[in-house]
Amino acid sequence: MIYKKRKIIACLDLGTTKLICLIAAIENKQITILGYGYKESKGIVSGAISDMKLAQNSITDVVSDAEKMAGVNIDNLIVNLTGSHLTSHRRDVVSKINYNIIRNSDITNMVNNIRDEYRKNNREIIHLIPLQYKIDGSSTVENPRQMAGKSLFCRFHIISIPTAVVTNIANCLKKCQLSINNYLAESYASALGALSDKEMEFGTLTIDIGGENSSYCLTVDNKLIHAGSFPVGGSHITRDICAILN
Repeated sequence: MIYKKRKIIACLDLGTTKLICLIAAIENKQITILGYGYKESKGIVSGAISDMKLAQNSITDVVSDAEKMAGVNIDNLIVNLTGSHLTSHRRDVVSKINYNIIRNSDITNMVNNIRDEYRKNNREIIHLIPLQYKIDGSSTVENPRQMAGKSLFCRFHIISIPTAVVTNIANCLKKCQLSINNYLAESYASALGALSDKEMEFGTLTIDIGGENSSYCLTVDNKLIHAGSFPVGGSHITRDICAILN
């Protein structure tokens, strides 16, 4: 949203042990944190709604705290997704070019066809990232738009989640008088926030340790090429330490 000539961005991190809402202002490429909320997570397990009423109360409280600190009201936000519900894999697609010149619509049609296919299988695509383009079997090209050819090959990296999970999250936020601007995989968000441009380019594995799950992603050439999670988090480490010390 635009507020007093500043772009206001709000993010919500749905964790198993905690909820975090962050409100920031972007002006002249400068990011300023305006406010945040931090609460114990209730009604949410592995990034999915487990109890609609408890989750609604938790989200309302954490967003309210962030709004009070920031001095602004928000109506939409970016939702950070985590947990074992997210899957990551690659998909190769070949499409015939109708006019011998590759247009933006050719790539858009490829993307829309993939999204429709996933929706038919009850999954929603969170990230769809082009990794590689080839024209008529030639060497890799960075941007095929406006180039001549009869067939276009594209390799996508796709991160998806069950449709029921995002539908329940959207319904819960709707009850909180909030709408979703976009979704973001937690590990990818951690990589974007923690890595430098050079680290994103030459290849880095980012691991985000949560309460019940840890997520990871691999970035190479400034592209997200793989992501995943495993059911070990800070609570497991804490219990192990407690058991040893006791």
